[in-house]
Amino acid sequence: MSLSDQEHIKELLARYKAGEASPEELQALLGLIGEERFDKLLEQDMDGEIALHLSSVSPKRSAKSWPRYFAAASIFLLLGTGIYLYQRSPAPATEKEAKIRTIVTDVEHGSSRATLTLADGRVIDLNNAAYGTISGQDGIKISKRKSGQLIYLAEEDGWGQPAGEEIAYNTITTPKGGQWQVILPDGSAVWMNAGSSLRYPTRFSKEGRQVNLTGEAYFEVAKAIDPTTGGRMPFIVMTGNQKIEVLGTHFNVNAYTDEKIVRTTLLEGKVRLSSPQTPTSIELKPGYEAVLNDQRFTTAKADAQFALAWKNGDFIFDGQDLKATMRQIARWYDVEVVYQDMPDEVQIGGTVSRNKKLSAVLRALELTGKVKVETQGRKVTLSR
Repeated sequence: MSLSDQEHIKELLARYKAGEASPEELQALLGLIGEERFDKLLEQDMDGEIALHLSSVSPKRSAKSWPRYFAAASIFLLLGTGIYLYQRSPAPATEKEAKIRTIVTDVEHGSSRATLTLADGRVIDLNNAAYGTISGQDGIKISKRKSGQLIYLAEEDGWGQPAGEEIAYNTITTPKGGQWQVILPDGSAVWMNAGSSLRYPTRFSKEGRQVNLTGEAYFEVAKAIDPTTGGRMPFIVMTGNQKIEVLGTHFNVNAYTDEKIVRTTLLEGKVRLSSPQTPTSIELKPGYEAVLNDQRFTTAKADAQFALAWKNGDFIFDGQDLKATMRQIARWYDVEVVYQDMPDEVQIGGTVSRNKKLSAVLRALELTGKVKVETQGRKVTLSR
């Protein structure tokens, strides 16, 4: 490719990403996808917004590998500016464009939304509640911050529950399409993913700390001293049929009821895992994860970037089957997913921001060449 050709293509890419490309220039870009001379320039121009993993495509791409690369290249072009291409082109003009099905209905991404159910039965809609103190319980002040946090602060003698007093429980729940962060009475921080629920005492017992989780959450547990022994006070997370005992650490737990497994990923510190169905407990080291499946624990080296993608604002689909991917999407966009003649095992790859509208994410899935997508309201239908 001559220097003038390179500069021309770079200019086309720059105009496309800036939303200034004409229909003719868009046609020119689509016509270049799949040509060897376009390869290096496109890879060089890929930015962090849509960093698809191309490691499985060899440098000397065969004819069989090009459809996959075409998909990656097309996803880059589409997601660089959302749905710009289809706003400018009302109807497909080429065979390549026709492969990309227009998604008419769009859905906004999730946001900070949750409800707080107090021990006395009152329910507070947190996203509509005013900033500042929203309630007080047993010497604990509950405040909502502008940063999207719910914070419990002890007003007098600390967060420990006096001996002999009945423990009261609150529950914070994120709906589909919602997420929230809560700072518990002991200072532990919890980030909750969509469709999750956390039940916790208004004041932890001085003999121990325990919460119950359904769904997914990332924990940064505050260290606490047992007043009796002088040792560290454990923090226990119950997730259905799994118990996680923590001594002050950072970890992620995925324990949705519609998933076959419970996955615990440890980033810092140490946790001990047990289950009523397993004869012995296991301990995790930082950088490892445990999977509870069919009443058995297995451990492996963890991919922290994958485990925390939701907290960091991304979907990472590498190594996942399509239906697991769609369960994530359904929770975040609050949509119903229907399958028509889809095999059980369809694997896809890629990284897409959770701050995109649904249309952009679904187009990325279609461009893998493994699935067709149709939408009607909040119903998403997938077929081969």
